Amino acid sequence: MTMRKFRGKGRWYLPLALALSTVVANLPLAGAESRPDLPSGVERPRETSVLIGLVNQPRTAAARVETFQREGQSWCACDADCIGVFRLPLETLSRVLRDHENYPRVFPRISSNVVRREGPRITESQTVSVNILGINYRKVYTLLGSEQLLDNPRRLFIQWKQTDSGGSIQGIEGLWYLEEFVLDGQVHTFVRYRMKSEMPNLFVPGQAALVKLFLEADLAESMRNVARAAGMAD
Repeated sequence: MTMRKFRGKGRWYLPLALALSTVVANLPLAGAESRPDLPSGVERPRETSVLIGLVNQPRTAAARVETFQREGQSWCACDADCIGVFRLPLETLSRVLRDHENYPRVFPRISSNVVRREGPRITESQTVSVNILGINYRKVYTLLGSEQLLDNPRRLFIQWKQTDSGGSIQGIEGLWYLEEFVLDGQVHTFVRYRMKSEMPNLFVPGQAALVKLFLEADLAESMRNVARAAGMAD
């Protein structure tokens, strides 16, 4: 999806740019507090045909954007889930995701990431710069995260939540889940990237549909960025 379609003049131009920039600037990319049990439904599909179809082809498993009322104000809730399979060992992919200091090289919209580690906890202060419809937006927010490396099967679980919303975004949280397995005699890794957030509704015509399309494209591209950084050939 390109933004060229939306260029032009009209009274919805600036509100649309603001709506999309809010979504992009607040898609989380790293860690939350650890839990002993994995969330429901994160493990890889068991059907071989499904896994083969996902090899180097990440896709959105589910995406939902809905409006709701809270204390007399209209809000937009976003919930998206992206899955993919790569011919790479888990260790190679996990090195990219666990190197939080290097996120600006992996995810283009992160211009800087200040990381503080305290045991299993990771606190990140990310500066996100986004250019939409020729307008540049910049936002700083804080994520609290943790990582769990599990065996039998070999898995990596990174979960995060936002601790500083700046008053405009609420309920941002998400996860990365990686699971190594063998397919056709080769080591592969299943990857899941899930996120959700809530933001004020800007009453842009078609906002929910546009945000949903953008989420689907952005999550898949973020997953491809991780795989490329880990050595996947395009």
